[in-house]
Amino acid sequence: MEFEQFEQVLQDASAGRLGRNYPAEIQIFDSRRATGSELQQVESELRVQLPSQYKEFMRRHGSGVFMFVDLLPAIASDGRSDDLIAVNKGSLR
Repeated sequence: MEFEQFEQVLQDASAGRLGRNYPAEIQIFDSRRATGSELQQVESELRVQLPSQYKEFMRRHGSGVFMFVDLLPAIASDGRSDDLIAVNKGSLR
């Protein structure tokens, strides 16, 4: 799926929620965008080259919850949550 298609799906899903009463824990997309420096830190610490489309997605939309899929942040903002580095190094917090 291309970014434009995803963004349309996201917009449609958000519009479909208007006027409906969903439980607070069910969110369409609760995101935290990644910065370029966070993505560079992930690549450096994990010694990997992240795919360019993945990095673009993380910069545009970030991590969080999309419907029932949980996307890990590049770097956890609270320092305690799981993030890409902790999960891939096997040092879950």
